[in-house]
Amino acid sequence: MDWRMSVGTKLEDICYKMYCWDPILPNVCSTRFAAALGTSCGPNKWCVGGECVHDSRAPSIPIEIVG
Repeated sequence: MDWRMSVGTKLEDICYKMYCWDPILPNVCSTRFAAALGTSCGPNKWCVGGECVHDSRAPSIPIEIVG
């Protein structure tokens, strides 16, 4: 299992909705989950309580979006 972002979805959205993706069944999205607490959702941002929040303690590395 893996996850991918849909076209038009913002990275910050993973904090409250992220769908599992199975490479064997690429056209099927399965159960929706929220990202785990502390998941990076942008430079100096991470997921807290289902929201993407700015925090100077969060990683400053850029997040690459492929697709």
